[in-house]
Amino acid sequence: MTTKNIEHSKDAAIRTVDISTKLLGFVIRRHIFASFANLCRIKHFYVQCICTTITLFHNCLGS
Repeated sequence: MTTKNIEHSKDAAIRTVDISTKLLGFVIRRHIFASFANLCRIKHFYVQCICTTITLFHNCLGS
């Protein structure tokens, strides 16, 4: 990978994590009466493809 591709990959990953976090917040706000335990079960998965690299990310409230 070239430096340009690495920078693009890093910027794309940051945008993807930001969007996923906002989406998770939206889902939580829609279910304001849900228990914390149930909200921790929500998971978002997303795939990032740059050049020949495929990366799977996941975002969740719990660990």
